[in-house]
Order: sequence, then structure tokens, then C-alpha cells
Amino acid sequence: LKVKPEICCFPPREGEEYFGQHLIAFSMRHLVSSGHVLSTMDVRFEREAGDLYKELTNLGFAHEGIPEELGGSWSFINSMRWCRKQAAYEREHNYRQQVQAASTATANTTPNFLSAPSSNLKHESAHDKLRRKRAINLIHSRKKRERRQKEEDTLVEERGKFAAENKRLLTEHTRLKRLWEEATASVSSLGLPI
Repeated sequence: LKVKPEICCFPPREGEEYFGQHLIAFSMRHLVSSGHVLSTMDVRFEREAGDLYKELTNLGFAHEGIPEELGGSWSFINSMRWCRKQAAYEREHNYRQQVQAASTATANTTPNFLSAPSSNLKHESAHDKLRRKRAINLIHSRKKRERRQKEEDTLVEERGKFAAENKRLLTEHTRLKRLWEEATASVSSLGLPI
């Protein structure tokens, strides 16, 4: 298997660590040790804001596939949210196929216990009542899990917004503090009381 890595390096934002060099070295060691043959490798550096975004779009990357840090809209949180939704969809789709296959296989011998009319419920056997109760419990627990997952996703999204707002406010605080110190120094250099 031949692999042609495209590595993008951009300078870290103020106050953030730059771990790109470690990540690149680790990735290359992993590719080589796992038996992948490396052909040529392109390493792209961002010299001015927007350089990497332009290069990636020229390479055919969609805006949704480029990280937010480079000007795109891809984020790890959104990626995880999509993965969870897709997994829930696939589970539901798989469950529906299993139910349909089971109901088709037993259509002649077993009544549809989930949507049985109330007149039929009086004549249900103990086994059918238990099956019906288990099926209803399964549906309720699945809905509860999905509701909890949505709540968790909402909380994660809110946490991200609050973290970004906190970072913005800390930056603004630092800027205002610096301006206050400059103003205080200017006033004291004029010999005026503060």
C-alpha cells in the first residue's frame, strides 16, 4: 500500500502549545512501522493566514473537511456528533431489519404483540405478555438513551461555546489590563495624581 501524506503545519495561536512536530514524527513512525511504503510527502506551511485553506481547497478538500483553525468548518465535536448520529441511525436501521425479518418469519405463527388490539390482549398467553412487555421496555429504553445522548451533545456544544467565550473574555481582559497600565503610566509620567 502506497501512502502519500499531505501534512499541514501552521503556527500555534498565542498561548497554545505547538505539538505538530511531535505529531508528524509519531505519524511517520507509525506508517513506516506498520509496513506502509511512503512515496513522496508534501509538508505545507502556513506563512500568512489563509495560505493553507487556499492550498487545501485547490487540492479538492471541501470547506466542511478543513479544520476551523485553518478557515474551514470541520471540528472534532461536530465529527463526533455525526458519528454518534450515524451509529444511532445504523442501529435503528439494523433493528428495524431484524424486527421485519422476525415478523416475516413468524407471521403465520405469532401475532403482532406490539400493536395487538385490546380485545386480543385479554387472550394473550403469559409468554406473549412477557414478549410484549420486553419489546415495549426495549423501545422505551432506546428512546431514553437517544434523549440522554441529545442532552449530552447539547451540553458538549454549550461547553465549547462557553470555553470559546471564556477565552475571548480572557484575551479582552489582558488587553484592557495592558491599556490600563499604559494609561496609568502616562498619567503618572505627567505628574498627575491617579
